[in-house]
Amino acid sequence: MKAICLTCSVILLFCRFTLLGSSQADKTVAVRDSLTFIEKVYVQTDRDDYFPGDDIWFKAYLVNAADRFLTGHSMNLHVELISPARQIIDTRIIRMDNGLGHGDFHLSEKLPSGKYLLRAYTNYMRNYGDQEFFRKDFSIINTTDADRVLADSVAYTVSRPDITFFPEGGSLVLNVPSILAFKAVDQHGRSVDVSGIIYSSNGDSVTGFKSAHKGMGIFLLDPLPGIKYYAVTKDYKGDTLRYNLPQAFGTGIVMNAARNRDRQLTIIFRTNASTLSLLENQELTIKVTARGNPFKKYKFRMNALNNLFTMPTGDLPDGIVMLTLSGKDNIPMCERLVFIHNNKDISLAIDPEKEEYDRRDSVNIKVSLSAPWGDTKDAFMSLAATDDLFMDDTESYPTNIVSWFLLESDVKGKVEEPAYYFDPSNTERVKDLDLLLMTQGWRDFRWKYSGLEYPPEYGFSVSGKIRKKFSDTPIDGTTVTIGFFDIGNPFIRYLPSDKFGLFSINGIDISSKTVIIASVTDEKDKLKGWLILDSSKYSPAKISGLENTTRLEALYDEVSNKKQLPSYIQYAEFKTSLNRKYRLSDTIRPGEVKITAKRQTQEEKARSESYHFLRTTWTDQDYEVTPISKTYTTVGRLLRERFLIKPVKHFTPKPKPLLPKIQFKSKEQEAILSKYYESKNSEEETNPVVMEPIIMLDGLEVRWEGIEAIPISWIARVDYIKGRNAQHIWGIRGSAGVVSVILRSDLLDNNTNVVYHSARMILTGFSEPRIFYSPKHHTKLESDYKPDLRNTLFWDPDIKLGQGKDTTLVFYNSDNPGTIQIRAEGITGNGIPVTGTAEYRVK
Repeated sequence: MKAICLTCSVILLFCRFTLLGSSQADKTVAVRDSLTFIEKVYVQTDRDDYFPGDDIWFKAYLVNAADRFLTGHSMNLHVELISPARQIIDTRIIRMDNGLGHGDFHLSEKLPSGKYLLRAYTNYMRNYGDQEFFRKDFSIINTTDADRVLADSVAYTVSRPDITFFPEGGSLVLNVPSILAFKAVDQHGRSVDVSGIIYSSNGDSVTGFKSAHKGMGIFLLDPLPGIKYYAVTKDYKGDTLRYNLPQAFGTGIVMNAARNRDRQLTIIFRTNASTLSLLENQELTIKVTARGNPFKKYKFRMNALNNLFTMPTGDLPDGIVMLTLSGKDNIPMCERLVFIHNNKDISLAIDPEKEEYDRRDSVNIKVSLSAPWGDTKDAFMSLAATDDLFMDDTESYPTNIVSWFLLESDVKGKVEEPAYYFDPSNTERVKDLDLLLMTQGWRDFRWKYSGLEYPPEYGFSVSGKIRKKFSDTPIDGTTVTIGFFDIGNPFIRYLPSDKFGLFSINGIDISSKTVIIASVTDEKDKLKGWLILDSSKYSPAKISGLENTTRLEALYDEVSNKKQLPSYIQYAEFKTSLNRKYRLSDTIRPGEVKITAKRQTQEEKARSESYHFLRTTWTDQDYEVTPISKTYTTVGRLLRERFLIKPVKHFTPKPKPLLPKIQFKSKEQEAILSKYYESKNSEEETNPVVMEPIIMLDGLEVRWEGIEAIPISWIARVDYIKGRNAQHIWGIRGSAGVVSVILRSDLLDNNTNVVYHSARMILTGFSEPRIFYSPKHHTKLESDYKPDLRNTLFWDPDIKLGQGKDTTLVFYNSDNPGTIQIRAEGITGNGIPVTGTAEYRVK
């Protein structure tokens, strides 16, 4: 490696440099207008390995890819669990509040052992394929089949390594010294170390090569005309292997780029005499882009075989940047990826009070954020404390929020030990990161600047159309009443239909399963037409080959390191036996459920709810819906025919006209005019005011048309308070009475007859995250003792840290001895991802 670096330095020393001075700086064009908006998402989970029946706790961060600022571009985040058979077994829709959201999954106790996948994406990300989707593998160990999985696993062997060569800048050019990067992997895609010799087609030894990091390395080659080159190495059996190098072209440009210590890039363009003559008097363009966004553009002409260009990087975003040299007609001639890291590392310190604790001890940890290089905005963090038995130990530097946002989401394929490239203690990390960029390269995004098929989501949508019965003819001038009946948050919307009979409502913020009831009336508030609701079912993204997790040997050599699998099985069996004895769950909940009364029947529940909404324990008239009630067909008909509820007309006189403000000449004149105005007032007709009963649907006040079309089979009970009794509670507004209509509690599962002017559907809204509970082991009484077998001791998805301000977190250990790993991840308000870890022992 040192010999290669020395050779490159010598070549640079004797190059003919053409510096782009001040005259060229005037031609520099800085570009910062974004062609398209790109989203990225990262998800932190509380741990890496789980048992069936466990809970998965997670926090999501959604950012603008250009600057990694948290973004509200999308509100809906789809998080999915994918089985080893590549099937979606569970899904959540997470409400993202300005780029932040969290949730959880409860794993079924029947899940088989295997390598599972957590996948997260927004609807908008689907416009660019699945390249921006977040993926994280996790393991499930089921004691009923773990032994079988282990027995069926294939022994891990390395066959012929696959070596790929990558000329820097894109291609080899004849008579132009070029750097070639290479990467060697086995049949499973894992890196393997290799070494060998490069030979010419004449049989001459040209140079040697040897991998420097994770199967990657570089060597220098000056290709000559009429000569082909190949690499020779040996496999683990000692057999000779041969690999052909890429061919060299007669014309072209080679790009070499390297960073210096002054936050600058030194870029060298080399070519041969044949190419230089073709480029005479042509203006070339250097474009600097990051994640699809153009940042800079430079114009220059090649006047020599070797051309040097120095570019400042202080105003470029951290992360991967692409340098593209284009010629006439904007045709790319060569490209190179470099990594920019202008911001110095932010320190996230996690300090447990002690290095060793007893079981059930109270644990105090101090979390602090510092940026030695200057001020930074507050950081939004999530933190988990977990038994390290359930953390993946197959990689020393696993994926974290820093490696994902800055590296992994921008390169092809899986990056082995990605956090290695961001650990300041690794002195070779910058050089090795450059190797990675030269081999795995930049994703070939197909940017789309218009006609996006998948728009960003801001909540949920409901749409439909109004047609004539038994016809596809639209009806114009109708009003659609839509009720959304979510737990504790019902609301009603009134929508006009257009001339095509279409209607829609967007941006609905609902949670869990919500019953939607819609009815249609005409301009005279009469039920009319045929209402059809569109299907609101979300179609998830397809599962690509990248997400194939079917290999059984995943448990054997990727998940728990063979050595630990017996420990998993032993612990799981012990935990299962105690769970059965004490009826424990994976996460201890506060308090115990005590049965104080028998469960209410559906009718009792409807009655109590109706009384609650009416603010009384009695009614003047009530009606419980039974099977024979179907003769009323709708609620409106029930109210008219059984309750005899009709609009009540009240007449109130118009106010008396005021006397003109004039100066009367005498009292007689004033009396005559006053009498005249009184007579005019008596001749005025009274002004009718229509008073209708107050209508409540599941406690929500609605207009008459909001309930008139609801099928009677959807109703559990109707209660009515009349006249003075209603006025006593509701005031003058209750003079016409108050009606409480209660929907059936099993409406979600109830199949009803078709009613053309009304429709019902179920819409699954945002998943409401549960609250993680960490018990406080204060009591020492034997009678209060229950085993505490939690594997995740602490989870907090909503930590906000300010620079230089300490935050103290307190939680309690469980009954399990061992090492507890604390891991925190997050991102600052100015787009800098941060992470920190710590650990302590439990005796």
